[in-house]
Amino acid sequence: MAIAYLGGALVAVVLALAATIYTIPEMADFHSNAFLQRAEKASFKPQGHGLYKMQIYWHMTPFHAENLDMYLINEGKAWYLTDAGGFNSWLDAHADRIVQAVTEAIPAGQNLTYIILTHSHLDHVGAIEPLKEVYPELKVIVHETEAPFLIGGQKYSCYDYLPGGLSPGFKLLMWIRLLPPFYQYQMPKDWALILKGDSGDLTRFGVRDLTFARAPGHCSGHVVYNHKPSGYMLAGDFTDIIQGDDGSYKMHTMCNKSTCNITLAHETICRIVHDMNPKLYLPYHDARKSGWTKKELIPLAETYSHCSQRL
Repeated sequence: MAIAYLGGALVAVVLALAATIYTIPEMADFHSNAFLQRAEKASFKPQGHGLYKMQIYWHMTPFHAENLDMYLINEGKAWYLTDAGGFNSWLDAHADRIVQAVTEAIPAGQNLTYIILTHSHLDHVGAIEPLKEVYPELKVIVHETEAPFLIGGQKYSCYDYLPGGLSPGFKLLMWIRLLPPFYQYQMPKDWALILKGDSGDLTRFGVRDLTFARAPGHCSGHVVYNHKPSGYMLAGDFTDIIQGDDGSYKMHTMCNKSTCNITLAHETICRIVHDMNPKLYLPYHDARKSGWTKKELIPLAETYSHCSQRL
């Protein structure tokens, strides 16, 4: 009888945890099919012009996943990674899978020189330290307006987890370590190289094929990169892609309450659509996985009255 009671109590605890994991409001945008298996193999595929793309999922809980599109850039014997994915967790050795993909893509005797960040949210910095272990000379390029959050000790609003800032369920799952580490990441200052100004190139760091432009809104230090040989924009999180109930994909402004300024986010989308003309926009979270044209981005910009007057 005692064993039956114990078994029933264990089942009740497991069901309660599953319900908590599935219903925490902070993860509402990341619902996915149940996942309790080995994470899929991920690797970089050539896109031409020295650009390689990897589609990888970050399985954060058994019921939540985030799709990431990561890029390696090759210039001669130099290699650069744009953004660095999420962290390892009990469910998914995500950062380790990124390291494996990078080391398989880069030929023996060559090194990953830079991680080039669009910004330093947690799903963009998780593999920095594991990659640093493999490539000790690796540096991280970040914009001067984002650097205070990555190396200067400055807190994102709401990321300090003050009472009331997070739901009780989220706090519980962090405490029992059923979520990956959802804290603001900080790294040593001497790992960083700083981009300055509203736009420019990266030639001072020896990078020939990229230019950058500030794209604040999603967070204050967000930037986008133009890959000159391909004409593609590595667009980070300045927009997000959502799949509707009808199966179609739509762009929308990616703005979470923790770090976003919605006015700046709208102005950035308007400015990028009006002033830039890449062959394709490549968002970091592209559920459609094929990139987006300027023509496809215009309808989003037109929903902002101040922008539609310029288009």
